[in-house]
Amino acid sequence: MLKYWLMKSDGKSQMRKQSYNNAAQSDARDGEDVKIKYLWIAIFFVVLVWSGINPKDHFTWFLEVIPAIVGALVLLFTYKSFRLTPL
Repeated sequence: MLKYWLMKSDGKSQMRKQSYNNAAQSDARDGEDVKIKYLWIAIFFVVLVWSGINPKDHFTWFLEVIPAIVGALVLLFTYKSFRLTPL
């Protein structure tokens, strides 16, 4: 019984060490992930503004970009529940 308990506690300590190492790697990647997210947001708005400069028909332009704006808002409001993976 004592050996089993020691083995079990050793297994837990190894798991804890592994989880700390994974957390450190995750923290290092989080900074990169944030930069990439801001980059994609900036690209989205730059393209949106660029497409809105002197369109042939403003109403048609609005109808074409409203799905992208709605999709961006859905991603924004559901980010905490449904985070996208950085694949």
